[in-house]
Amino acid sequence: MPKNPFQATDIILKNGGVIETEGGTSIIEVDSSGTPSIKANIEDSLADGSIYVGSAAGVTSEVAMSGDVTIVNSGATTIGAGAVTEPKVADSNSAGGLFVGKTAIATYDFSVDGGTEGVITLARTATIPDNAIVTGIMYDVITTFTSSADAATIKVNLPTDGDLSTAVAISAAGDAWDAGAHSFQVLTPTPVKTTGARAIEITTAGGEDLTAGKAVFVLSYAVTE
Repeated sequence: MPKNPFQATDIILKNGGVIETEGGTSIIEVDSSGTPSIKANIEDSLADGSIYVGSAAGVTSEVAMSGDVTIVNSGATTIGAGAVTEPKVADSNSAGGLFVGKTAIATYDFSVDGGTEGVITLARTATIPDNAIVTGIMYDVITTFTSSADAATIKVNLPTDGDLSTAVAISAAGDAWDAGAHSFQVLTPTPVKTTGARAIEITTAGGEDLTAGKAVFVLSYAVTE
């Protein structure tokens, strides 16, 4: 029988081949001849958020869990912001199926953006990325829109890539620009695909400047390639 490398005063044998030594806890393996060998040394404590990781050579000393997922000492894990991307939810041949639906939010506020007739790039707007197909748009009017005779028209659009809605007059039937939640039913003429990262704009016309109004626009889109 080979000499046992462990001193009886140094270890306490536990179930499953785990022993406690003066320096902490070790995991051992006993071969067919009865010779034990240490597979891993486990310290008595780990830094917050650290774990032990196995490898072909044994168990790696403590490492901090990082990347897409982190862990805290209660065992709770957190998926990092931006970790879920299109490639990670695509099907096996990346041909379709599981695209991530996204939304972009922009706010028109007369007190911030002004009301001069023409194109107004909204000061508070998300950026829609390149290769995004905008599939729908709805908006919540916080403050009713006005112009001198309510003849002004408003449409939502992206620079370069075109209109996301038709121009609708403030005075149009259905109170499209009065306070409340509204939805543009159809993008015109078809869903719009971006050819670069875009902020959201509105374009006013009708020969009148806006004199009041605030609305939050919510655009639905998916990123392709």
